[in-house]
Amino acid sequence: MISIGQFVNLDSTWHKCTPTLPEFSRWANRNLRFSGNSVEQHCEPERAALVAEAAFRLASLGGQPLELPRAEDAARKFVTALPGGESARAPLSEQEGKEVLALCTGVQNFLGSGSPVDFLHQVPGCGVVRSGHIDIIRQSEIIEVKSVRRLFRSIDFRQALAYAALVYSVGGSTKVLTIFNPRAGYYFSGSLSKIAFACAGKPAVSLLEDLVEEMTSAELSR
Repeated sequence: MISIGQFVNLDSTWHKCTPTLPEFSRWANRNLRFSGNSVEQHCEPERAALVAEAAFRLASLGGQPLELPRAEDAARKFVTALPGGESARAPLSEQEGKEVLALCTGVQNFLGSGSPVDFLHQVPGCGVVRSGHIDIIRQSEIIEVKSVRRLFRSIDFRQALAYAALVYSVGGSTKVLTIFNPRAGYYFSGSLSKIAFACAGKPAVSLLEDLVEEMTSAELSR
């Protein structure tokens, strides 16, 4: 069994299924939409993952500052389990806490108070790919949150497409894919049908079926 993260790093699979995804990613970065103010990074680079995860967890808890310790604990547990996550063991500093609150506000403002959202939505595994958690589901929209100091990459779109394939594998439907960067204050959002045609030259259902087939292929399970 492999994780979703490992699956999205299988270059041969994605080159076969989404041959023009790199070109689409470059186009997407030229067509970003701004969501609000950016958040300057004051924390050390090795602490950025903890700060970003704590902000996301705080947003999932309603964004109240009193929930910060709980969000920090959940973020630390998650980040320290990742390679190189040892630097997340120390408590958040006062300045880091302010960054967490600012990033959390960015997430909340982006989501607004309209349609209900589901944070850390669990999706079943498929084939050799284990189950995982989609950052946010809003009706038929998948939202992945990337609090980073860079433009979006092909691997970010691979992840969103992989989650859409997992949803499809259990009879669900995804209409919109969104990648949001609260640190930079911008996002990309597009219909799955247009994204599929742009990066694979085929309808969304056909692309999702291709990805599900890859997840269940005998070759991948070896």
